[in-house]
Amino acid sequence: MTDSKESRCTVGQAPTAILQKRLFSRECNMVTHDFDALIRKSHDYLYANSEIKTPEALQSEVAKLVMVLVAQSRGLLPFELRATESQAHWAEESYEFLRVSKPEWDWGPIELDASSVDWVLKTLADVDFRYAERDFLGDALEAMRSTDAKRLGGQFFTDQRITELALRLLSYDPVQHDFLDVCAGTGGFLIPAVKISSSAQTSKAVLGVEIDAKIGRLATSTISHFDFHETSRVFQADSLKAPEFWSVEMRKSIVPGTHARLASNPPFGTKIKIRDENILDQYELARQWRFDGKSWSSDRKTTARAPELLFIERNLQLAIPGEGVVGLVLPYQILSGPQLGYIRQWLLSNAAIVAIVDLPADTFQPWTGTKTSLVIFRRRERPLLDVDEIRDDPEIFMSIAENIGHDRRGKPVFGDNGKIVEDLTAIGDAFEQFRNGEDFQGVHDGSFVLDPKAILRSSDNRLNAAHYRPEDSGVLRNFANISDGTFTSRPLGELVERVFCPGRFKRNYVESDGVPFLGGSNISQFSITTNKALSKDDPRLEELKVRTNWILVTRSGSTGIVSRVPMSWDGFAISEHVIRIVPKKGMESEADFVETFLRSDWGQQLLAMGVFGSVIDEITPDFISELPIPLPCDLSRITELSRHAASVTRAREVAAQGLANAQKELAGLLSSLVSP
Repeated sequence: MTDSKESRCTVGQAPTAILQKRLFSRECNMVTHDFDALIRKSHDYLYANSEIKTPEALQSEVAKLVMVLVAQSRGLLPFELRATESQAHWAEESYEFLRVSKPEWDWGPIELDASSVDWVLKTLADVDFRYAERDFLGDALEAMRSTDAKRLGGQFFTDQRITELALRLLSYDPVQHDFLDVCAGTGGFLIPAVKISSSAQTSKAVLGVEIDAKIGRLATSTISHFDFHETSRVFQADSLKAPEFWSVEMRKSIVPGTHARLASNPPFGTKIKIRDENILDQYELARQWRFDGKSWSSDRKTTARAPELLFIERNLQLAIPGEGVVGLVLPYQILSGPQLGYIRQWLLSNAAIVAIVDLPADTFQPWTGTKTSLVIFRRRERPLLDVDEIRDDPEIFMSIAENIGHDRRGKPVFGDNGKIVEDLTAIGDAFEQFRNGEDFQGVHDGSFVLDPKAILRSSDNRLNAAHYRPEDSGVLRNFANISDGTFTSRPLGELVERVFCPGRFKRNYVESDGVPFLGGSNISQFSITTNKALSKDDPRLEELKVRTNWILVTRSGSTGIVSRVPMSWDGFAISEHVIRIVPKKGMESEADFVETFLRSDWGQQLLAMGVFGSVIDEITPDFISELPIPLPCDLSRITELSRHAASVTRAREVAAQGLANAQKELAGLLSSLVSP
């Protein structure tokens, strides 16, 4: 199983000081980070060649072998692999020893055939399992989960760079604080907490709750390596249920309103919703909420909710009022989506935001492209009666992370120095200097401080850091607060007749004699040809039609693309993914100015501030309506700019028609050559 070459990172070597300091060579990093690919390779091999076919059984068998390799690398086995014996026999003997010495590792005997065990062990031979910072058991389980299983269950295990950053942002001190993760998974957040607590002379409890018994055993077996004080425990239970449904032991250890530090990555990206009224009745966020144009209010009636929403409230219920601090990985949609504004209003009323870190887009790749943020908040002593009171909260640390250490395929990304490219460590450094009242300028370029009053100025209490990026919000403030006498500022919606997009409905396509239909990708093309047409009898056709000189802005996918409707498109149907801006009659010059501004770098910056969504970027007509447009007080300047903009539209129309005529003439010239 091992390689005698000293240059290789082999299983079973004694840890060195360099390894203990996590200063790995490029090759060691490579084999460690290629672990996921090797596990997937092992899974595929076993599915095709072994007698075990179900995903759960395959996960269990590979996990047993990973346990053995981890135990061997950390000196937990009393014997080594002998050259004369088969690897399968050694693995079976080792695992039986672990089942006796560590009951929490007992998943039943190894059921794989000997040749399959040999194949997997040889495949994983170059992985350095001494890398104690990594949760190999959890990563193995994640790598083997099928795409469908993840989509339904929403379980995406958290990179340990994120869990370590969370502990820093929580200012976790094991002497003063207990630690709790109510969605423990394989122990991603528990591992750094146990390591920190084990380095202290005394420490408070590190506790977890996991609904899946097998995954919970993985968490227990993983954290047991580091728990020198034996203060950790993982309970198997549904932590969303009322405490009376928990075990007696769990109720003694986990008590609402008593926990100092909590962190978790709740299951998200799932279509499964909680419908059990006994669960929903415990949560304000499970009630039906309505928006009156200014704020959200709820009634007593409950409705089905995705579990990640309820976990926000569950964590706050468990935290100490006025003291308990929670860190959660949450999807962008919760932090920025207009329809989920009630969650942000509720959170701001019940907690003070400490820090928000927008995580890199590749954080959970290759499993999901869902965008997320790490949000840290402290439970208030009592809820605010009016969310406007957050203006008295302390400043908020915000950061936009760029690199997680791997690409969208899960492959590690290295810098020229051979080190993994990531900036979460620098974000943690910047936060600690911020917490200590020190200047963190230059520590991490994407980190900044936000006055809580800025959240109140946001139209829907956005909580993603990107919305408050200083260079963008500075442009917004400058344009919204013009007072030099040469310009005036007006909301875009006041300068035009209407800003809207049609609702979604099924399109009735026809092959001939229909209304031409354009998608969002078409609106910026120079010459338009489309084979799609909608039935003229469609009762909702008028909602999709556009008229000459309307301004168009793509609202989803590639957001912020701006175009103008030429005469040749008049009456065309355009996708509901495109926002329409309808000019006022007699104010065409102002509309020309609006279009030119939205196309400018400043306009694009402002449009980017409105982007929300966890998977697909979106902006709303309401956000565009509120954009401040800086208008020259000298109306002749607007007229002159309008003249230029109008000439561009005319030139585009003439050029497109000229190209169409040329193509028609070419078709006539060549028709004799291609006709049958």
